[in-house]
Amino acid sequence: MVSKEVVVNNGTGLHARPATLLVKKASSFKSDVSIEFNGKKANVKRIRVHDLRHSHVAHCIELGFSPVAIAERMGHEGINITFNYAHLYPSKQKALADRLNEDRGDVDVIMEKKEAE
Repeated sequence: MVSKEVVVNNGTGLHARPATLLVKKASSFKSDVSIEFNGKKANVKRIRVHDLRHSHVAHCIELGFSPVAIAERMGHEGINITFNYAHLYPSKQKALADRLNEDRGDVDVIMEKKEAE
């Protein structure tokens, strides 16, 4: 048995276009090809186009793009489809609330921010 390990050094993971090429190439082999990240292992041959779209939306959310911009980019019929990814937004809620509080002059938030610096 031949085993080969390849490390992808990219903090945001494997992007859609390279992932598609990887799936295509892996499918040409009879052997098992898997990918592992954060202790989770997946069969590369089972990655679907929809999985790549989902990953792309998640990446756009993490980069801070608005749901409207993401919906337009993905060709969603309406913003409600993009909001199906709402479970990916909770990490943004505190930052949003802090920014709103700061904008209205909430002294506690401004003081916390200065203490953190």
